[in-house]
Amino acid sequence: MRPIGLNKRNLYFHSKKKIHKGKKYKRGNLSNDFKTIKQTKHEKGTFGWFQMDTIVGKEKKSACLTLTEELTKFTFLKKLKEKNSTEVLETLKQIFKNKLLKKHLKGIITDQGKEFWNWKDIEKHLKTNAYFCDKGSPTQKPIVKRMNRDIRWELPKSTDFRIIKQDKIDWIINTINDKIRPCLNWETSTQLFNKYIK
Repeated sequence: MRPIGLNKRNLYFHSKKKIHKGKKYKRGNLSNDFKTIKQTKHEKGTFGWFQMDTIVGKEKKSACLTLTEELTKFTFLKKLKEKNSTEVLETLKQIFKNKLLKKHLKGIITDQGKEFWNWKDIEKHLKTNAYFCDKGSPTQKPIVKRMNRDIRWELPKSTDFRIIKQDKIDWIINTINDKIRPCLNWETSTQLFNKYIK
């Protein structure tokens, strides 16, 4: 009989730790005091609520932050140097340097990805609240997911964001924001967004 050796692929659990029923293995989680999406209590049609997500590039080695205002569908798309909570915070601080935009900010809704775990500092710097969707529930932030589909048309999963300049990404997202949309009464996201922040 030919010995199979100790290659990880030959091990019964492929080198992964067996999870026993009823036993919890913690690899890190949000702090227990995070706010849930059920606590948002915002009325439909209110300007200033944002949905946040990330899209990853080729082999998950690069990423962009997507931030969509719910009412106008206006979307920000920014490269991340790293897909981590520190980089997300710094990118949000850059986006909300605009004092008028920051003044209208009512809250941010996102998922429980590790890149968003620095939510307390996000709240502190932006003076707003961050709310989290339930795990595995992307439909709880459908607007940013819908905008991600438009973005993916131009920047598919095979894209390596490390070799694409922010200028090109800006051009792509500006084109998307300038699309006439029936759901916006035949206005563009840019037109409607600018009406609110004037």
